[in-house]
Amino acid sequence: MSSYSRDTTLAFTASRLTIATFLATGLPYETQRTAKQQSKPLRRHRYTKVLDNRKHLIRGLWRRNRKFLAGISVEAGAGRKEVRWVPLAAKSTAEAQEEFRKLHGRAHGEQRAVNIA
Repeated sequence: MSSYSRDTTLAFTASRLTIATFLATGLPYETQRTAKQQSKPLRRHRYTKVLDNRKHLIRGLWRRNRKFLAGISVEAGAGRKEVRWVPLAAKSTAEAQEEFRKLHGRAHGEQRAVNIA
């Protein structure tokens, strides 16, 4: 069997599988989605972790819709701690990191108590 006939046989088999799939489901093979893909919700804007200039994660600093958010834990009362998402006014990563450090220090009693509503 020559390589030409083997290649055409493989191509014919692959096209038959695609045609068989199309006839069975009514959808082209490329547009079919698995059950895992169908159940996955689509989000327009995602929370992404912020990286510094060395591509290291900055713990507790997030970004969404071009805005920076700080995830800090604060005492809620009776000794319980809660995680609060605080929006930051920074426009760049360096500014956000500096603002986050100040906010984190205040939340842990290094400077003064922080009021978060």
